[in-house]
Amino acid sequence: MKFESRIPLSDQEKSAFIEAIYNAHKNDIRDFILEYDLETQNCIHFLRWDFTNTNIIRKFQGQRFQCLKVKRGPWKFVLIYDRETMFLYSLMRDKRFGELQDRTSRQRVHYADALASHNQSLEDVSDVERFLEQDLFDMDGAIWADEVQEVLKELTANIEGEVKYYSVITFSSEKDEITSVSAYIPTASLGIAFEENWNEHITADFTNTYTTSGISTDSEDEDIHIGLREGIIPQQEEDLVQPREDEKEKDNEE
Repeated sequence: MKFESRIPLSDQEKSAFIEAIYNAHKNDIRDFILEYDLETQNCIHFLRWDFTNTNIIRKFQGQRFQCLKVKRGPWKFVLIYDRETMFLYSLMRDKRFGELQDRTSRQRVHYADALASHNQSLEDVSDVERFLEQDLFDMDGAIWADEVQEVLKELTANIEGEVKYYSVITFSSEKDEITSVSAYIPTASLGIAFEENWNEHITADFTNTYTTSGISTDSEDEDIHIGLREGIIPQQEEDLVQPREDEKEKDNEE
């Protein structure tokens, strides 16, 4: 069936998502570098994600939204669950989402595959044709479906309610500037059932002249640990989902 609704977030909430990403890429990184006076900045890209996740939790954790810290392989990220609308959200770089969509074979279940299975009944309304090689050892897709459900169970075990739909919020950046933000309702095969462009919420207030240079924004294969600022209480350990050790591969990043 077609998705006949919209992303159930207000303009203020959409702007809050964008501000969390923006601050992580600009203000938080600037303050970190100025405080520690680093001679090299190899960790900056991963710190952006740590700050993004921290900002999301600070902004959204509360009566309506539940923020869960989850882990796939070495990669830690945040799921945002809306108790009122039963929508589940995650963040991803637009480039990474495109890479997942363009896969021609499915060797391992990415967390987006698992979360998108919540949208099993939705049809792809995009005009993009995608080719997926048939697995000779899984002709009917039963093995893949079982793996998807196993990963989904691990990721959503601590969600306080049922999930109606899953939405992925993607963004692009260039030279530390957020250039685009979109929200998608993906199909189970990561096609597009619905999309919204949020660029109008990237306001002139998100302007900062500080830049860093020479920092890769593509690789996501390491896990960088940083402490929260003073006064921030870490989320309880039961909100952290621990996957199997053999699932530590780059495919589950971002």
